Amino acid sequence: MKHTKESLIRSQLTEIQAEAQKQGRVFARALTGGGSTGNELLDDMMSISNIALDDSGPSRVTSIWSSIEEVATASATLWAYHYNINRLVAELEEGLEAWDLPPLTEEERIELFEAAVSAHTEGAREILQDNSDSEEADSNQSEEEAGEESNGGGSGGESGSESGSDSGGESGSESGGDSGGESGGDSGGESGGDSGGESGGSSGGGTGGSSSGAGAGGGSGSGGSFFTPPPPPPPNPGPIPGSPIVLNLEGEAIDTTGLDEEIHFDLNGNGFREQTGWITPDQGFLVLDRNGDGIINDGTELFGNWTELGSGTTAANGFEALAEFDENGDGVIDAQDSIYSELRVWVDLDQDGVSDSGELFTLAELGIASISLEYSTSNHTDEHGNEFRQWGHFTTVDGIQRDAVDIWFHKDPTLTQEQELDVSADIAALPDMQGYGTAHSLHQAMVRDETGNLKVLVKQFTEETNSERRQELIEDILYEWTGQTEDDKTKFGNRYDFVDGRKIGVLEAFTGHSIGGPRGTGRQYAEQFHGQFNQWASVVYSQLMMQSHLSDIFAEADFTWNEELQTWTGHFDQSTEALVDRMLSHPDQSAALLSDYISVIEGINPYNNANKHAAIASMLEISQNHDLSPELANLISSTLFEGDQWLMTAFTDALAGDSSDLEIVQNWMAGHSGGQIITGEPQETGSLRGTAGDDLLIAGKNDRLYAGGGNDTLIGAEGARLYGESGDNLLVAATDSQLHGGSGSDTYQIGSDVLTTTIRHNNRNNQDAGTLSFGDGIKAEDLRLERHGSHLHFVHGDQRIVMNRWFDNHRYRVAQIQFADGEPLDISEWLQAQVVYSEADPGDQTLNGHSGVDHMVGHDEGVNTLRGGNGDDTLIAGKNDRLYAGGGNDTLIGAEGARLYGESGDNLLVAATDSQLQGGSGSDTYQIGSEVLTTTIRHNNRSNQDAGTLSFGDGIKAEDLRLERHGSHLHFVHGDQRIVMNRWFDNHRYRVAQIQFADGEPLDISEWLQAQVVYSEANPGDQTLNGHSGVDHMVGHDEGVNTLRGGNGDDTLIAGKNDRLYAGGGNDTLIGAEGARLYGESGDNLLVAASDSQLYGGSGTDTFLFKENVDGASVQVGSASDKAVFENADPSQIWLSRSGNHLLIDLLHTEETVRIDDWFRRNDRQLAELKAGDSVATTAQIEKLVSAMAAFSPSEASDDSGSITSSVQEELKDVLSANWGTAA
Repeated sequence: MKHTKESLIRSQLTEIQAEAQKQGRVFARALTGGGSTGNELLDDMMSISNIALDDSGPSRVTSIWSSIEEVATASATLWAYHYNINRLVAELEEGLEAWDLPPLTEEERIELFEAAVSAHTEGAREILQDNSDSEEADSNQSEEEAGEESNGGGSGGESGSESGSDSGGESGSESGGDSGGESGGDSGGESGGDSGGESGGSSGGGTGGSSSGAGAGGGSGSGGSFFTPPPPPPPNPGPIPGSPIVLNLEGEAIDTTGLDEEIHFDLNGNGFREQTGWITPDQGFLVLDRNGDGIINDGTELFGNWTELGSGTTAANGFEALAEFDENGDGVIDAQDSIYSELRVWVDLDQDGVSDSGELFTLAELGIASISLEYSTSNHTDEHGNEFRQWGHFTTVDGIQRDAVDIWFHKDPTLTQEQELDVSADIAALPDMQGYGTAHSLHQAMVRDETGNLKVLVKQFTEETNSERRQELIEDILYEWTGQTEDDKTKFGNRYDFVDGRKIGVLEAFTGHSIGGPRGTGRQYAEQFHGQFNQWASVVYSQLMMQSHLSDIFAEADFTWNEELQTWTGHFDQSTEALVDRMLSHPDQSAALLSDYISVIEGINPYNNANKHAAIASMLEISQNHDLSPELANLISSTLFEGDQWLMTAFTDALAGDSSDLEIVQNWMAGHSGGQIITGEPQETGSLRGTAGDDLLIAGKNDRLYAGGGNDTLIGAEGARLYGESGDNLLVAATDSQLHGGSGSDTYQIGSDVLTTTIRHNNRNNQDAGTLSFGDGIKAEDLRLERHGSHLHFVHGDQRIVMNRWFDNHRYRVAQIQFADGEPLDISEWLQAQVVYSEADPGDQTLNGHSGVDHMVGHDEGVNTLRGGNGDDTLIAGKNDRLYAGGGNDTLIGAEGARLYGESGDNLLVAATDSQLQGGSGSDTYQIGSEVLTTTIRHNNRSNQDAGTLSFGDGIKAEDLRLERHGSHLHFVHGDQRIVMNRWFDNHRYRVAQIQFADGEPLDISEWLQAQVVYSEANPGDQTLNGHSGVDHMVGHDEGVNTLRGGNGDDTLIAGKNDRLYAGGGNDTLIGAEGARLYGESGDNLLVAASDSQLYGGSGTDTFLFKENVDGASVQVGSASDKAVFENADPSQIWLSRSGNHLLIDLLHTEETVRIDDWFRRNDRQLAELKAGDSVATTAQIEKLVSAMAAFSPSEASDDSGSITSSVQEELKDVLSANWGTAA
């Protein structure tokens, strides 16, 4: 096959474009891998791609964009692009030589490189644009309701922080104990002991387990579909650390998150995703996709203490796991080791514990040259309990060393998530219960049970009418559920035959902990763990009974989450009523029904007696509505108070209506049901608890008031804490008090004497409840609203009332606000009309707006982020701050180095020196004052391309502006001021619609620009300048081969040496330089020649002007009306001759020659006229002159003065006079 030059170029061009596009994607991923700053270069990609092809291009890119750290990190990818493109062009040149074809012309080389730049830019922009579009996505996530997302998180406390972090109570340590509740012991509940809750056990008191404070709820992967109330997590010994190597990609301090973020990942590879500490998105895990499925499944694909070594054992730490791949034994992992190209860095950008698409990067993409295997040990533990045990480092391609740390995350193996399988209809019809630890949910366990035994047992339970047999079935269900066998019963040997190993196995499965074997005599071990097993069995019995035999009765119960006690508590009035009705209808079943009913209630949470006491209260209540027989009253009493004859007797009499005995039982409940004590002098930090009635509780200093049931009034004192609990309560604040709302519609009353108070309103059940009531002396117009983090402050003089977590979720907001002089107002509507003030502190801080009007102020120290809400906000930047408008029509006021983002709405963005203004989807106005030295405006409105105004302030007049084009950018220059409209010439959407000056009305900028001159000047190097629709003035450069393309206006293009000028539309002036090429294109253009220049006429009437220094210039006529003008010559100094098909014009006085190409080959290559001085010759006359002069040579015809000799003139007198006419 015979190759042509064109076919070889076409074939290689395809490879060049494919390679360039691939390298563009690699470069962009390296930029975005460490964060989102790569998006700042989105508009500069063309320049980056172009420069990078030069001999030292990648280094120059790194130098020019040195402020963007990721560019330095990604410089290796630019070298790969530079090398591969130049290699492919060199291969093409070798191929042309091998086929004996002409070499590449300079123009062809330029076209190849331009194609590479375009493809590289396109590849990079694909990645950068995707990253840019998702950048504003809000990373904050509202807390999930109970029963959602995890095998144990979701309903207790406030994400495990405010209301119980280690095991119960308020932040796990309010008044005592290592992790206890209000007065707990080592990990206890309310009344402590060595390890128990109120009813003992070994570790977790209350309901919170020992680590999350989450209590109940959660799910097993999908969450939210389990029976309410869900079971509490079983007590467990606490978190177990697990380790991966973390790479510090940003160079700042490594930040981690705690269990309260509820991130799950399977660190130990057991198939369950544990709740764990985690890293922030500016760090990355070193990973190896061992099974090649494109995702990181579990900790075995990280480098940590769960990584399996070649020996089959697990590594001691991540560095030991990585050391196995050091093939040359040099103590580092680098490109010399084959594993280098397989390693990835996982940057969990959305912090969901899942390696999503776009989160895995090669080491080369992130500019990581090597990872050292040397490490030192440390005892550092951060505030989240994550241990930084082993410290090493990695080195970037630029020689920068950064930390590589093996972090042992604080993780809770009890609170887990599972992978869900489809559930068949027959299983779905059976009771379900969420799992914990390594125990699947009941439905999922039945799906996975290939024997079908578990499903059979559960079905037997639902059909079994005998209560004792059902209790026995629970043990069998638990054993089958968790895979215990008969052999496991004696797994600790005959010496410990009283220890049932199956029960230990069940607890190990549901806690996710290895409990280990008994020690000593084993008696205490058996009592402890068998007791825990029995408690857990009661939970399972309760769950299954509420979904089967007693489902109709418990359908009448109402359950709510008790924030203080960290448990689900029931309101059993209706269900007890239904129970008694059934007992009266079926007296022969009364004992079994009542026993089951109480067992179920106790099993709702066996670690807390709140539900049993609520049932007792409901029994007393229904005694007022039923005439109970002595036999039934005695049965109820004996079931409730088995073993306590005094209480049995009193309760029996109380049920029968004896008021004195009723008082005895109420007093007992007041002292034993979590304490509804409303009389007596409180201790230094005493507690007052309301009853089920409408109580009045008055605090002393630092007291705790608990409303209980009913609609209560709680009056605070200095330092007191008031808890609304159930009912619609009035909580009256005092200075330094804390008011905690409950499940009802509470009112928080603030008097003018209250200096500071904090309100913690958190109503999951009714998010349209609650009133904030201000007393006399506090008027709406006198309030100042301030935002601090997620909290809303109401400030009135020296008063400061804090609504805790107001901006986190709707449930933390009250529905109404009331002032003494008016009716209650809807607070959402009221806030819309208020201004909320927020001011950043020194350091890097984020302020988020609300749905009303925000007034935010940044700070000059640190880089602060201010995000407006949905109102018409005012955001004022500090130095280098970032302002995001949000919704509404906002005002963003810049400061030095600040960045302003318009987002939605019609916004005003006020520039400052070195600021960047980025428009949004609305019609934004960019305001430029005379004091602004430099600023860059990035207007990009896809949805409305006729929007946006560029507004100049006082002192800047239209006639004083100079417009310059630099690449695709338009510069407005005014003295020392330079305002850059980014990418103006790329697309209509990058242009504002109007321009406005202080002394006039807004002008249509397209029309205004038509009358302006836009100046463009090339830099050294090969560059392309493109004109616009108005008047352009472009200047090339003597270094490099520059391309100047005129627009549709009447442009002036001035070449540098060897430049290319293209007229475009309009009537243009193209001024050549040595070796330049001038193309007339459309319009009537003036093309000014220079030595060795090439002039190409276009479709209009072009004039080729020859002044001086034009030797070697050539002309290709474009239309029959084109003309040539020799400004500094007269007919006596011009000699015309034929050379081949070309017409030669010799300028005798300067000894220069100009060529008219193809004159004698094509009629359309002939000039309409040739003008010399005041004389002119037409086409036909030129032909006659050439014929007449053919008898002489130019050297014979010229004299020393540079004119035709007198003798020749005499001979040609008639021809010369006849064919040189006088120019009009």
